Amino acid sequence: MRLLSWNCQGLGNPWTGRSLRKIVKEKDPMVCFLMETRLDKEGFENLYSNLPFQNKVIVKNPNAGGGLALLWKKDINLEIINYTVNHVLALVTEEDGFKWYLTGFYGWPEAQNKEKSWKLLQHLKTFVEGPWMVIGDFNAFLHASEKQSTRPPNYAQVEAFREALDSCQLQDIGYRGYPFTWNNKRPGDANTRIRLDRGVANEEWRLRGKSFKFEEVWLLSNECEEAVKEAWGRSGDGAHGLFSIRNKIHACGLELTAWGSAKPDEVALKELQKRLDMLNEVEASEENRVEFLDVSKQMDDLLQKQEIYWAQRSRISWMKHGDRNTKIFHSKASQRRKKNHISGIQNAQGQWVEEVEEVAEVASEYFNNIFSAGVADQMGECLNAVPHKVTNNMLEVLSGDFTAEEVKVALFQMGPTKALGPDGMNALFYQKFWHIVGDDVISAVLDFLNNGNMSPEVLANRLKQVLPDIISPT
Repeated sequence: MRLLSWNCQGLGNPWTGRSLRKIVKEKDPMVCFLMETRLDKEGFENLYSNLPFQNKVIVKNPNAGGGLALLWKKDINLEIINYTVNHVLALVTEEDGFKWYLTGFYGWPEAQNKEKSWKLLQHLKTFVEGPWMVIGDFNAFLHASEKQSTRPPNYAQVEAFREALDSCQLQDIGYRGYPFTWNNKRPGDANTRIRLDRGVANEEWRLRGKSFKFEEVWLLSNECEEAVKEAWGRSGDGAHGLFSIRNKIHACGLELTAWGSAKPDEVALKELQKRLDMLNEVEASEENRVEFLDVSKQMDDLLQKQEIYWAQRSRISWMKHGDRNTKIFHSKASQRRKKNHISGIQNAQGQWVEEVEEVAEVASEYFNNIFSAGVADQMGECLNAVPHKVTNNMLEVLSGDFTAEEVKVALFQMGPTKALGPDGMNALFYQKFWHIVGDDVISAVLDFLNNGNMSPEVLANRLKQVLPDIISPT
């Protein structure tokens, strides 16, 4: 779902109106949150009734400035919960049933009123149960790097904003593009630029009700390794062993999720193709040649991302990247997704159920039943009848402590993009970033294995040494 948040600083201005219509036409947002509209409902309808939003809430500030507008299309299931001149809180229900809270937020611009903003944010949290995202102009910034000015930042205000987000369990969801959203438009040393607008969300929204999956295409970015290194290094929360690893993996997942979808931009591909066709038709020149090479490089990069994206979903292991097999990968992934989709299932009582929770419960009960141990009161007699095949040397191999090399070998034997863990990380993540995560992973895994629990991959490699002598080929 595409959202638009904009402090328009007065919709009565014709230039602002043209800019809004242009943005809406180009970006096609499903929900639009506008601040400092300076219009009441009648004024908004007179000027902007032709915008493609059938539903709207207009909040007029009793004073001359301010004013909010939340607009959404008819296909969007959005329920308004409450609003003031500084916020609009709504509950969104997506087509797949996923529900989340959306807040359009406008912080008090005056320094003496900043505390009101954070108290309002904390008050809104009491209405939220589940995934939550807040967008808007907070009239505050989180880091000194988000202000460009000869005047130093007010660090007390920065810290107050951080504490407010922490208390609401909200984190910045990142951005792309120009780093500043406000400019005082003064010349020279008097100029100040700040990032006042942002989106923040809690962990449940960041995961967006869907399972995280490490995307191979992320590895094409030079920033990926640095993001993993930074997230892995700052996490752990004092935990040890596998608990520490779990926290670090979770932090990496959240950091990478903030990058957004890895799905290729089909619109950008079409635009680049049009540009290439146009350059092929015009008269050749040095300037056109340079642009042609640049556009061709962008096109190739997007095609590479597209191919890797669909290859990872196709589970085809006998084709390699680079042969432009996107259509084959896409077709295979679509077939696999259709084949694996479970629309409903019959429970033990013969009733057909279709709700996701009910389908999961039926599957869980089924496997719990078939894997439950039966009554075995004569186990000793059975074991006495089995001839001894494990020698003392074999027993020594199987009983010895696991080593760091065994852990590494087992992990690098896994298919890079197969066998996702419940945390969404495949073997590719560990293989590519072993120089960052390897020591911690080995330490945690050995701590786990050498205290009596077994990892299937490592155990399988150890059993390979003795199974041929125990089990007959026939």
